[in-house]
Amino acid sequence: MSDKPIVREVSQDWHTHIGYAEDGTMVEIVLLDARKEGFLPVDFRNAA
Repeated sequence: MSDKPIVREVSQDWHTHIGYAEDGTMVEIVLLDARKEGFLPVDFRNAA
């Protein structure tokens, strides 16, 4: 999502982790076991 250095990581739950830059912007989202948990495949046609 960004090339900024990650200074803080937050676990939303067991499978979802978000990395933030120093200014608070989101840098990356890590989804563990994404296919098993139903996060993949992603259907962008229905995204709002």
